[in-house]
Amino acid sequence: MRLLAAWVVLVAVASAAADVSVEPRLRPGRVVVGQPAALDVEIRGTQNAEVPVVPVPDGLRIEYRGQSTQVSIVNGAMSTSLTHSFLLVPDRAGSYEVGPIRVQAGGRAVDAGSVRLEVTGAAAAPETGGGPPPTAQALGPDGLRLSLAVGKERVYLHERVPLRVTLEVGDVQVTDVRYPVVGGDAFSIGKFAEPEQHQEIRGGRRVQVVDFATDLLPVRAGEATLSATITLAVVVRRGNPLFDHFFGMDPTFGSRRNVTLEAEPVHLVVLPLPEAGRPPSFGGAVGSFTLAASASPLEVRAGDPVTVSITLRGTGNLEHATAPALDGSDALKVYPPSLVEESARGAALEKRFEQVVIPQAPGDVSLPALDFAFFDPDAGVYRTATAPPIALRVLPAPASETPVVVPPPAAAPGARDEVLGRDLVSIKDDPGRLVPVGSRRWRSPVFWLLQLLPPLLWGACVMWDRRRRRLSGDQRYARFTRAGSLARRRFDDARTALQGGDAARFYDALARGMQEYLAAKLDLPPGAVSPATVAEKLHATAVPASLVDEATGLLLLCEQMRFAPIADGDRASALARADALVRGLERQRGLARSLAVA
Repeated sequence: MRLLAAWVVLVAVASAAADVSVEPRLRPGRVVVGQPAALDVEIRGTQNAEVPVVPVPDGLRIEYRGQSTQVSIVNGAMSTSLTHSFLLVPDRAGSYEVGPIRVQAGGRAVDAGSVRLEVTGAAAAPETGGGPPPTAQALGPDGLRLSLAVGKERVYLHERVPLRVTLEVGDVQVTDVRYPVVGGDAFSIGKFAEPEQHQEIRGGRRVQVVDFATDLLPVRAGEATLSATITLAVVVRRGNPLFDHFFGMDPTFGSRRNVTLEAEPVHLVVLPLPEAGRPPSFGGAVGSFTLAASASPLEVRAGDPVTVSITLRGTGNLEHATAPALDGSDALKVYPPSLVEESARGAALEKRFEQVVIPQAPGDVSLPALDFAFFDPDAGVYRTATAPPIALRVLPAPASETPVVVPPPAAAPGARDEVLGRDLVSIKDDPGRLVPVGSRRWRSPVFWLLQLLPPLLWGACVMWDRRRRRLSGDQRYARFTRAGSLARRRFDDARTALQGGDAARFYDALARGMQEYLAAKLDLPPGAVSPATVAEKLHATAVPASLVDEATGLLLLCEQMRFAPIADGDRASALARADALVRGLERQRGLARSLAVA
C-alpha cells in the first residue's frame, strides 16, 4: 500500500509539472536609447514559482517591477497564472538577446527561451545655441508643460478652427489627469475627443506627450485671447533608493500633490464676414461644401407627390446655414424641406434634406437648379455650389365622375323646430341582445342556483384535502382504501401469465393478490392470511357465508396448485372467481364498518 501511495504522489507531481508553461513577452521590441521596454514572464499551471532568472548583456539595465496573479474560470474549469514584470533600460544602441530565461516552477527548472530587443540611437537634439538642453527649456520646474495651439492666428467669424492642447510630462509620475479647461468669451469650444498619447526622446531623455484635440468657433469679431489650464496630481517619490528601485515610482509609496498648469495665452484676430460679394441666398455657412440633388419618382401623374433629396457635404460650419429649397409656382406646389439625416466623421460634415413637390399640370416639368451659397475662409471669398435641374414627366390625372349634389329636402309645412341632440340615435349594425324592460338577474332562479356552486366546490376541496391527509397520515386507512386497486393489479399480472401459459407464475400472482387484499381488508399481517383465519374474520363481520366459502376455497386452491399440483386446473375460472370475490367483498358495508371501528 505504501508503494502504491508513493507511486500516486509521483504521478500527480509529474502531471502537475508537465502542465507548467512559461511564456516571456517583450513590448515594444524596438526602442531608442533611454526608452524602457517591459518584459513580462507569465507562468501558467502553478502558483509555486520563484522569481525568474533573466540574464542581460552589457548595455542593458534590468529592474524588477513585482508580480501579479490572475485566476480565471471557464466552463467550470479554473486556471491560474503568475506574471513577473521587469523593466529593461538600454544605455546604448545595438541588438540585445535577453536570456535564456529560467524559472523554478512546480518543483523543476523550466527554460523559457530568450527575447531580442532592438535599440536605435537617440534622436538628434535641435540646435539651441549653446543653451540648456531642449527638455530643460521646454519643461517647467516640475517636469511638466502645457501648451495651446490654434490652426490660425487670423480667423473669420463662425469659422470652425482646430484647437490642440498638449501636456508634456518629463521625469515625474502623474495621475488623475483631467480634461483641459479652455477660456475665451469670444469663442465657443467643442467637446474634446479621446486624448492621444505617445513618447518622444529629447536630448536623450524620454518625454510623455498627451494631445487633447477639439475645435473652436468664433462668435464675436475683434481681437480675442485664448487660454488653457489643466489639473492633475503629481506623485513625488520617496528619497529611499531601496523603495525607488523595488517599487519603481509606485503611487502607493510616494506622496501626491495637486498641480494646475497654465498654457501660454494665444492671441487671435476674428474678422467679420465681408459684405462685398455676399450672395442674397447666403445663410451663414462658412467652410467648403458641395451640393447634390435627386428626385423620386421621375414619372408621376398630375397631383401625385415627388420627393426631392438634397445633400450637403463638406467641412466647416453649417449650424447657421439654411437648407436650399425649390420655390413654388402655378405648375408646382412645394412644401418646406425637412432635415432627415445629419452625420459628422472627423472634420467632414453631411446633411440630407427632403422636400415634397407636387406637379399640378401634365407635361414635361423641369425642377429648377438649386444653389447653396457659403463663405470660403481659406480664399476669403463667397462661393456657390449648384445642383443641376431635374426633369420630370407628368402624366394626366385619371378621369373621375362629377359628383352629384343632392339638395336637402324642403321642410314640411307646419313642422316644429327640433332640439338637436335629444332625438339622435346612433346607427348600429347589430342591435344586440334584447331584454324585457325591468328584468334583473337576481330575480332568476338560475342566479340563485349558481350561488350554490362556490360553497359546494369549497366543501369538495375540504373533503378531498381531509382524505389526502388521512391517506398520508393513517397507514391502516390507506391500506384498507387501496386494497381493491392493488388486488386488481395483481390479477392483471395473473392474466398476463395466463395468456403466456405460465401456470406457476399465474397461481403466484393470484395467491399474492388474494392474500394482500384480505390482509388489508381484515387488518391482518401478511403472514397470518390462512383459510381458517380468514373464515373467522369474515364470519365476525357479518359477510354472507357464500363469500366466506368462496374466499377459503380460493385460498386452498392457490396453496394446492402452488405447492402440490395434481392437475393443471381451470386457471381462467379461478381468475374469474377471484375477481368476483373481490367485487363482492367491496360491496359489503359491514366489512367497512368493522374496519372503521377498528
